Amino acid sequence: MKKIALFEKSEFSVTFSLIKICSKTEAAERKEESVNSNRDLVVKRRDYLIKRQKELGLSNQEAAELLDVSLRYYARLIDGVRGRYLSASLMKRICKRFGFSGDTLLDLESDFQEQLLNIKKTT
Repeated sequence: MKKIALFEKSEFSVTFSLIKICSKTEAAERKEESVNSNRDLVVKRRDYLIKRQKELGLSNQEAAELLDVSLRYYARLIDGVRGRYLSASLMKRICKRFGFSGDTLLDLESDFQEQLLNIKKTT
């Protein structure tokens, strides 16, 4: 009787191990798919912000502090990953602290949005 119990236990153990291996393999495949889909993302940078930041001689950290956002948010904002649409309060801070007129910033951001739409249409 003990032999049968050991056999059943080891059979369960083998089955459980196979399930764990399959789960890890599936998780790795999902992660790889996610990475590959992120590589396929076409990102359009907000070049007008990068250019003004360089003209002002600011690091990303300094620019983020000026705009009262985190460094990570600012980096993702200029990379076009975050802040697809800028809030009115952020646009106001950009104008005031980066020296843009409201009209100029609206034109630049509109151009950015238009280019973003064109990229999405072609992909």
